[in-house]
This record gives sequence, C-alpha cells and structure tokens, in this order.
Amino acid sequence: MSYEVTIDGVKAEGKVTLEVKPRAITVAADASSKTYGEADPVFTWAITSGELVEGENLQGIEIKREDNDNVRDGGYALQLTQPEGANPNYNITFVDGVFTINQRVLTVKWGTSEFVYDGKERCPEATLGNVIDDDDLGATVEGSQVEAGDSYQANLTALTGKAAGNYALPTEGLTCDFSIKSAAQGAPVVQAAAETVSGKRDGKVTGVDATMEWRAKGAAEYQAVGEGTAELTGLAAGAYEVRYQAKTNYDASSATEVTVAAGPKLVVTLPSNQVGYALTSTATELDWHGTATLTMSIDSAYFAGKDYAVKVNGASVKLSAKGTYELKDVEGDVNMTVEGVLKHEPDGSGWAHDAKNHWHVCRCGEVLDKAEHTFEWVVDKPATVEAKGEKHQECRVCGEKGKSEEIAILAPEITDGKGQTMVVDAAKDLSFRSNAPLKFFQKVLVDDKEVAAENYVLTEGSTIVTLKASFLKTLGVGEHKLSVVSATGTAETTFTVAEAAKPAPGQTTTTTTTTTTTSKPKKKAGKETLPESGDSEYAMAGAVLAAGVVALLLAWAMARGA
Repeated sequence: MSYEVTIDGVKAEGKVTLEVKPRAITVAADASSKTYGEADPVFTWAITSGELVEGENLQGIEIKREDNDNVRDGGYALQLTQPEGANPNYNITFVDGVFTINQRVLTVKWGTSEFVYDGKERCPEATLGNVIDDDDLGATVEGSQVEAGDSYQANLTALTGKAAGNYALPTEGLTCDFSIKSAAQGAPVVQAAAETVSGKRDGKVTGVDATMEWRAKGAAEYQAVGEGTAELTGLAAGAYEVRYQAKTNYDASSATEVTVAAGPKLVVTLPSNQVGYALTSTATELDWHGTATLTMSIDSAYFAGKDYAVKVNGASVKLSAKGTYELKDVEGDVNMTVEGVLKHEPDGSGWAHDAKNHWHVCRCGEVLDKAEHTFEWVVDKPATVEAKGEKHQECRVCGEKGKSEEIAILAPEITDGKGQTMVVDAAKDLSFRSNAPLKFFQKVLVDDKEVAAENYVLTEGSTIVTLKASFLKTLGVGEHKLSVVSATGTAETTFTVAEAAKPAPGQTTTTTTTTTTTSKPKKKAGKETLPESGDSEYAMAGAVLAAGVVALLLAWAMARGA
C-alpha cells in the first residue's frame, strides 16, 4: 500500500517512515440488574473516553460475570474481554461494571381462618407464592391459640430456609385474623312418657341431668335442668326439645325432640237403648277437669214414674227446670243411667166407655186411646124363610151395645126341580120345591099366568108344587117360567116342553132305552117323593135324541124330492 505524505502542507518526496500509534480509548461495562429467578439481561458496554475513527467499530468485546444467581450485597462484577490481537488500532482500557440481583418479592396466601376447638394449637397457615422451583424457603408465623375465641391474629414475621435471602416479604398481607369456634356436643338421649289422662298435664321426660336445658318446642327460651333432677314432670301433651347447655369451648348441643303423647280421653257413656226418652251430652269425650252439658227429655208417649231418676256413676242428680245437668271438673269416666221412664199404657182395668166414646185409663191416671165407638151389626137371631131375625149394634173395640133391629124374612127360592124337560110323547108330571113354608103359599104362575088349582098338586115339605102332565101338554114346545108365589116372596125357575123326534119316510128308528136304577134314600114330602135332578137330565137326553131323528127324516125326504 502506498501513502502520500504531506508535511506542513508540503508533499514529501521519497521514502518516508511513519509510526502509527493505537488510539487510546476507555470502554466501560454498563451497570445492570435483574430480579432473582429471572434470566440475565443482555449486558452492554459503552466508550467512556476517546472515540473511534469514523466508520470503525470495535470487534470481539465480551462481558463475563461470576456464575452465581443468588442475591449478594455489592452485586457481581461485569468484566470486559477481547480476543488477543483484536482491535489493534486502539489501546483499550476496560472498566468493570456492576451486576445486581434483586430479591424476589413473595406473595402470601392465608389458609383457613376458622377452626373448631379440639384442644390443640390452631393458627392459619401462610402459603408463599412467587417462589422459584424447589427453593428451600419457609416462613415463621406467630399467634397460635388453643382456646375458643373470635378475635385472634396470626403474623408472618420472617422467612426461613436456604433461599430466604433471595426473597423479600410483601409490604401487605402479613397478618391474618382468625377464630376458634366452640366445639359441638352430641345430642342427649332422653325419653318421654304420656299423660295418664288427656289434659291432666302429668307427662314426663326422663334421662335428664343438670348439664342439660329444655323447652317446649317453639318457646323462645330454654330453661336449665336443676341440680339433682333426673326427670321433667308435670308436662302437658306436646313436643319438647332437650339439649346440653353451652360451656367453655363447647356450644350447646343440637336438641333431641321428644313428644309427650296425650292421654286417653275421659268417656261419657250414655244409655245405648234409650226407649221413651232422649239423654244427650254436648261431649262424649272429655279432658281432665272437662265439662259437658247433659240434656234429658221424655217422649210424649212416656212419663216419669215414681222411681224416675237420672244417675251419674250410680248417683242420682237433680236436673234443671229445662232438663239439663252440668258435668264439671270431671276426673274419671262417666257412666249415665236412667231409671223409671214408663210408657203410657192402660192400667189393666179394661175399656172405660160412655154412650159415645171409649178409652183406657193410663198407669199415670191420664186418659188414653179415647175414640168414638165403631159400631157393627151383630146378628142375634138369623132370619129364615119362615121367620124374621134380630140384630143389634155393638162397638167392635170395647163391646158397647147400640140400637137393635129386626132382620127381614128371607125370600123363597126353588131348591129342587130346576131346569126340567118334558117330552110331549112321554108326558109326565113335573115337581118343584120352594123352600117357603106351605103355610105362606098363595098361588102358582106359569109364564106369569096363574095356574088353576086342578092343574097342580100342592104338597108340604116345604112347598112342593107338582104340575100335572095333562096341563103340561097344553103348553107349547119351548122353555117356560114357573113362579111359586108365597106371602114371603116368589120362588122362580124354568122348565122345557120338548117335541118327540119323528123318523124319515122309509126309515125305521129303533130306540133302545136302558134304565139304570140306583137305590137312593127317598126324601119325604108328605107321602110323595120329588124327582131327583137326574130325572130331568134323562128327559133332556131323550129330547135331543128325538130332535136328531126328526132331522134325519127331513133330510131323507128332501133327497127323494130331488
């Protein structure tokens, strides 16, 4: 390389020897710091004296420090170095810098601040935050307590452990208020006994002692169980709460609830079969010293006899004018009985009566069953066809007799010979009997015309009229009315006159008659015997047969004419 040298403005000619000396500069490491646990920052340096030639830079300068990351008073030196032969144009003076590691500020988090008394020391636990990895770091907390209380304070006073110097406590949150609550007690075991009678207030709670207190459920305050008391007495039916009282370091226990059951009700028993009266009570079940109103009434069909009494448990009581009685301060079951209620009934003397009414005399002396007579006719002597009868009125209830009257004589009637038939070709007498006595006989009518006496025979027994065959032949064929007139009335019947059947021309009719005779006792009518009802039946059969023959003959004649 060649240079042009000018000396004092004059260009030097020839060979010139020049000496170039390194430029003197001072390079100082910049002070730096970090917080414990962080990475080192990038260290820097600066030229504090002299300057570099324009356009040039220093090369290869490095900063080193001691390999230690703990906090140390005075910090650590930052040493500048460069490789050998580096920056030959400069005479560099290196000045060390200071690297400071600051303490890491911790966070503090307090644990539970409420404890329950258990006889041991209790204090909130402080948990340190912002700690690096597994640093050996602890803390001293003061203020532990044993007894129950509400206003204790714990204080974090110092750090402990090998890494304690690398950390600093925060300025706040180093105290914690805490409490130790009283411990709970188990509920007591007690029993209840029911009242002996509902409302008597003699129930009990047993198994208590002076460490307990009790109250009726829902009451505002508990009351202590007295010294030496083993049972609570005089209790009404209901629910009760018993618990252990609060004491040092212990709260009152939870309550044990027991129920004193109501005792059985006192029963008012009324008569079950109330006949003739009504005994009622405003209540049939009572509490101890309860009250009830009894009301007694007697039915109108009954009365109070001389032995009448209303009794309470066998003792007679006096009813008010309104028939009431007050049961008061009842202390036991009540059994009601009633005696001497009698029914209004006849006294056994029978019916009393006058001309219009009849009645009974009651056992109490009053008149019973009074009513007008109910008369009906009683026949003293029945009427017959021969004589009048007699009857009188008699009350069918009490037997009182009223007026008397005659019964008209009975009208006569035909008793034998009704509905007879006589065939003209076999004419015979026809006899009829009227039950009217012969002495009352007046006349005989046939078809409402009087029959002459010579045409009939009159016989006694009652009245027997026998129409002669000669008279009967004078009558036309057909049915006729017979009337036997007596003074007491007319007996009537009918009889028939039938024409015999005629055979047809050229035809012979043979009639065979079979007569069966049955021996019967004869009824005597004077010295004559009346025909039986069978005689008329045979006559009717003959008439029917004759009519049949005539019909056959007529049919034969008409056939011939044709």
